[in-house]
Amino acid sequence: MKKVGICTLYFADNFGAILQAFSLQNILQNLGHEVEFIKLKDFKGDINNYNSENFKKSQTYLNICSDIYDKDIHNYDTIIVGSDEMWNINNNSFEHLDEYFGYNFNCQNIISYAPTANGVTSETLRNIYNNRIDFSKFSNLSVRDKATQKLVKEISNVDAKLVLDPTLLMDSFDPFVKYPDPNLRDYILIYGYNFSEDEKSKIIQFAKENNKEIYSLALGANPGWCKSLNADIYEFLGYFKNADYTITNTFHGLLFSLILEKEFAVFNNSSKLNDMIEKFNLHSRNAKNFDNLSTIFNHKVDYENINKLKLEQRNQSLEFLKEAI
Repeated sequence: MKKVGICTLYFADNFGAILQAFSLQNILQNLGHEVEFIKLKDFKGDINNYNSENFKKSQTYLNICSDIYDKDIHNYDTIIVGSDEMWNINNNSFEHLDEYFGYNFNCQNIISYAPTANGVTSETLRNIYNNRIDFSKFSNLSVRDKATQKLVKEISNVDAKLVLDPTLLMDSFDPFVKYPDPNLRDYILIYGYNFSEDEKSKIIQFAKENNKEIYSLALGANPGWCKSLNADIYEFLGYFKNADYTITNTFHGLLFSLILEKEFAVFNNSSKLNDMIEKFNLHSRNAKNFDNLSTIFNHKVDYENINKLKLEQRNQSLEFLKEAI
């Protein structure tokens, strides 16, 4: 057994960030390791601003170190940076720390697991950090999309391994699913932010045609055109699993649609979403390509093929994790 510290965005105000952290913790514990999330700063002030008691409760499912990291006190056999948007320096929703690139840790084995830069170019990274960031602190590098792999190659001349997001490494989320309202039926679940007026119109039209309610699980989105649900991560899974259809424009919205085998549509708006669409051949679910959602939902998702691809890549990703640790 090894003591593993995870450096990730466990404090971010979205379910995907919490669930990827929860999943990596679960996977590592099942491999027999002691796991702890590294606290680089006191993020309690940010968490207390979240307008959801249930979401705050989600933090309690993570083994977060009670003290702020001190390299003279805290000792880990391995530190894992990732997953999530650790290297997306264009994302203004969190503070960008040098530790996210492996710096300032007292550890001989620092690895990255499935971070993304979400389209950040090597030129942008070099300019912002004045050529100070080179990924040299990592013993092993893995990323979750080709654009980030390209970034690492151009900066460090290292071929980072392509791996799956930790949520896709889980055998099953069934033990964690909680149904807050088991009688809630006949609804479309929306998980996303900043849908365009055209996208909203398509969703509303499809809901009316199929006599479905529209519910949203995106924290802080307050869409106004559908009903918001309040949930912790277990209830998030329950609402997702119970939905007749899911519609998303987020990376983890797409992933949990796949994990829970939903009939879904995705409005692709980022390189990380595009990577998943390519990886699992989901072009027929990309709502950007169609005038209405009925065209998509008239055809079932091919989960037999998707699950075969997922299993193959899952095994490769787990093998990287085991060897790197």
